Amino acid sequence: MTSTKAKALSNHEIVTLAVYLLGGDSKRIDTEDVAVKANELAPGRFTWRKYPDPISIDAVRKRLWDASRPQKGGCLFGSERDV
Repeated sequence: MTSTKAKALSNHEIVTLAVYLLGGDSKRIDTEDVAVKANELAPGRFTWRKYPDPISIDAVRKRLWDASRPQKGGCLFGSERDV
């Protein structure tokens, strides 16, 4: 995905795409794996401002939550407790 295409997507759409690309349509995907894939798709969008190397797992979790909300399309379901 080009950076121009990634810019056209919202953060909850990026994490939804990451889940799909990791096989989330048929199995559970670990949040850390989603974070890494989302950062690959949209570099820097889910990282810390002051220290840009680490991916903010909290930012990814929030966007995963958003992606599960009906107002944002409700494309994802599940929870951190589902293992």
